[in-house]
Amino acid sequence: MLHFYFNRTLLFYSLSLLRRTHFTYFHCHITCAPAFVSLYASFILLTLPLSIFLVTNYKLFLTPLSTVQEIVSQDSLNNSIQ
Repeated sequence: MLHFYFNRTLLFYSLSLLRRTHFTYFHCHITCAPAFVSLYASFILLTLPLSIFLVTNYKLFLTPLSTVQEIVSQDSLNNSIQ
């Protein structure tokens, strides 16, 4: 008898929770959609300059560090000669 009562109570609470979260999800989805759209738009606008920089200067990041150090040392040597 106690087992049946426990299962029935658990079923009631889980259905109640499901109804509440379902309503909250759709309510928030309808009312908060402009906020999410503006959040995604601001994220894209903030990361757009970084994306453009990375795309245009991808060779800089593919160059090994030793090559960069050689170029810097060569430049400093040229500057010291002049």
